[in-house]
Amino acid sequence: MKHIYILVITLLVANTISSCAIIDIPEEIIIDDKPFNNLDDKGNTQLEKSSELIIFIPDIQYYTHFKQNNQVLRSMINRIIELNESGYKVKAVIQGGDITETNLPIEWETAKGIFNKLDAKNITYILTTGNHDYGDSGTTNSRQTYFDDYFDFSSQSSFRQCYLDKYYENSLFEVMIHNRPLQLIALEFGPRQAVIEWANSVLDKDKISLLVTHAYLFKNKERFDWKKFGKAQNDSPYRYAYDSTQFGGENIDVNDGQDVWDKLVNLHENIRFVVCGHKIKPDYIGNLLSENTYKKDVLEMLFNTQNLPNGGNGWMQMLEFKKDGKTLGVKTYSSLYNKWNTDSIHQHTFFYN
Repeated sequence: MKHIYILVITLLVANTISSCAIIDIPEEIIIDDKPFNNLDDKGNTQLEKSSELIIFIPDIQYYTHFKQNNQVLRSMINRIIELNESGYKVKAVIQGGDITETNLPIEWETAKGIFNKLDAKNITYILTTGNHDYGDSGTTNSRQTYFDDYFDFSSQSSFRQCYLDKYYENSLFEVMIHNRPLQLIALEFGPRQAVIEWANSVLDKDKISLLVTHAYLFKNKERFDWKKFGKAQNDSPYRYAYDSTQFGGENIDVNDGQDVWDKLVNLHENIRFVVCGHKIKPDYIGNLLSENTYKKDVLEMLFNTQNLPNGGNGWMQMLEFKKDGKTLGVKTYSSLYNKWNTDSIHQHTFFYN
């Protein structure tokens, strides 16, 4: 077992006094470093070696911001490498933004250093920006980000192109899933209109596609929709845009989840999957199944465990593309605990063909 010690600040309130005492209590985090466990608590096999995997890592800001949590993110990457080297076929790792908490170089350096391990193993990985990756101390008061100072995907064989040369938060990739091409497109937080137009122009409508972006679903079964809900949906990209003209521009140049559906996803027959993070309340996990204009189902997924202990307890979602070429199994696994969450919202099946 690997042992990491963190400081937990505990507030003790005594009934007999009006003051509070703050003390530091060392608490031990134990990362299960036994071989990858492919069985759930009931002994059921989770992943089939005949399947091919896309792995989604949710918001990582508390892994990179708090030094004591760096090791948990490292354990996630190590598990992915272990999977790939043990005969499970990892085709890509995707991460949906909020790489940092405060948009500071030290956090970017931490993230890059950990994800670099995937470069060494020739595993495709894709990241994009979240709201905390912009502006002064991650306040989203401008579009300034250090993302492109640390991440360059051009050497990856699956990389196809990006919206602006050498700016990789809006990027297109292509991997093969059971001998069929799967397009992976990553879009920035609150994508600008020109970015949406770029995505429409570069996606091959004959190829199955997966979109990853930061803020898309507000909660289970509901997209961000400023026109319908306004400020009732807190943390909307529009809220950040209205708070800062430097981020949104004079014409409030952002798009939320409903905009992205209307202007991009619904216009493409074969965008069949959308994944996002960002929200933690009221739901940190949620799903929406929608029919596009071509009468095909689209699976839209929210997953963000950042408010769980230790930066997120190492939880990630494994998108298991079955050998039949039409079935996707969604599985939720923790590298910290080396175990699975198998309740119905964390584990489900989608038929996409």
